[in-house]
Amino acid sequence: MNELEKCWQENILLQGICDIVRRHAEQHFHVYVKYCENQALMVRALQRLRERPAFANALKR
Repeated sequence: MNELEKCWQENILLQGICDIVRRHAEQHFHVYVKYCENQALMVRALQRLRERPAFANALKR
């Protein structure tokens, strides 16, 4: 995000943004893939936890 913000501040037309996105995709895409693989499990775990009154109250606070 810092690189994207710097790009925007240096040039409102966002010249170079494609290079930034490509570079980050090549270097960090595996993290996103892992996140997507585990997302369904995280959603189900959160749904189960919300059924517990103490957890639901903690979320409300």
